[in-house]
Amino acid sequence: MIAVGCAGDELAATGAITVDRRRVLGLVPVNVVLDDPGQARALRDRVRTAVLGGHDPATAGIEDLTLAAFAAEGDVRTAFSGRERHAHRG
Repeated sequence: MIAVGCAGDELAATGAITVDRRRVLGLVPVNVVLDDPGQARALRDRVRTAVLGGHDPATAGIEDLTLAAFAAEGDVRTAFSGRERHAHRG
């Protein structure tokens, strides 16, 4: 979880996300808001196209393929549907 915290801190520092930490009933819930949802949608679309677009994977960018692998292995539901993730597992 340290890497996640560091990544979140970096994203917040660059203005990509806003992190809101509030103390409620002694707990500190964290709310993360994307400052530019369109940028996230564009990234998701690029990653999906790299995998599902019917193109030769050798022509896709290594960044997109790496993110696709992380999304598939990490069960990132916003990148691939349950059916798509299941098909990946074989």
